[in-house]
Amino acid sequence: MKSLISSWWKHFLILTILIAAIVYVVAIRRQDIIFAWTWGFNPKDYICDVTDYTFSVICRQNKVKINDLKVNFGVYDPGGGYDNEDRIAIQHLYISWVDYSSEKLLAEEEKYASKNRWMLVTVEPWPYYKNGLGKETLFSDVKSGSYDKVIDLVCNDINKFKNPSFIRWGHEMENVTERYPWAQNGYSEYIEAYRYFVSRCRSVVSKAYYIWSPVGMKGLEKYWPGSDYVDYIGLSVYGFNEQDKYYFGRSLSFNEIFSERYNRVNSFGRPIMIAEMAVNGSERHKTNWYLKAFNSFNNYPELMTVVLFNSKDVPGAWGAEFPVPDWTFENIFNKVT
Repeated sequence: MKSLISSWWKHFLILTILIAAIVYVVAIRRQDIIFAWTWGFNPKDYICDVTDYTFSVICRQNKVKINDLKVNFGVYDPGGGYDNEDRIAIQHLYISWVDYSSEKLLAEEEKYASKNRWMLVTVEPWPYYKNGLGKETLFSDVKSGSYDKVIDLVCNDINKFKNPSFIRWGHEMENVTERYPWAQNGYSEYIEAYRYFVSRCRSVVSKAYYIWSPVGMKGLEKYWPGSDYVDYIGLSVYGFNEQDKYYFGRSLSFNEIFSERYNRVNSFGRPIMIAEMAVNGSERHKTNWYLKAFNSFNNYPELMTVVLFNSKDVPGAWGAEFPVPDWTFENIFNKVT
């Protein structure tokens, strides 16, 4: 009887010590519990495949070192949040050729060339409405030479860049809404205008790569200008919570959005980049979405570059029924590396 009582007390004592230890851990080390079950593991060395938020961010088995990723990174970042991030290789800038400023473009290039970044220049071909040119005749006006002066000006400025550059003309053309006047159903006219721009710019710029850049939607193949006019294919990937939930009943992951778009253009035989990528929502949701995305990049062999979009969007760009998405996010590399 005595030995049984003694054994019972030993087990009780051990259980009490274990419970006390757990209470101590939760009370004293609660930050580690919240952010990861990874004591002794440096979270800045890895990207974690996050599957749920039962214990907030839980790092599971699939961990990818940032240096093992086969992509490089760019950013559109008008607020300058990534200016001191040395893992950014490409600086993205949008220019409208209606109100184009040589001084602004060259100043931006000089600033980021000092950081050894290449420029990605998205040229938006807005019509010269004040000159009597319009959306309906945009492509024929381009081919007839009505925009030659600004094409030559832009391309001559790009030719002054210290580093090679990427040039992206008339992006997201297959997404026919009221957002962009060059996004039209006249795909053959688009192809002719795109080829005209590339050919004219190539005659001026000695070190540039040309990006054909649909969103990635069905029907994009109708706008394909041919491999002679395309060095890279750029796609857009946005995780817009409100729109996803409206159409699909839930938020879509990076892979759910990107995989089918990647498959639509992979057969064209050109390297692929994500020319715009962002997600909106809470910081927790953004972190989870980005972590999963980073952990997936190596699953797409032709994906070479990912360009983050770090800005608020334009009012009405996604339709009046949706709020204006805020794509801004503090330096994602501070979260995942």
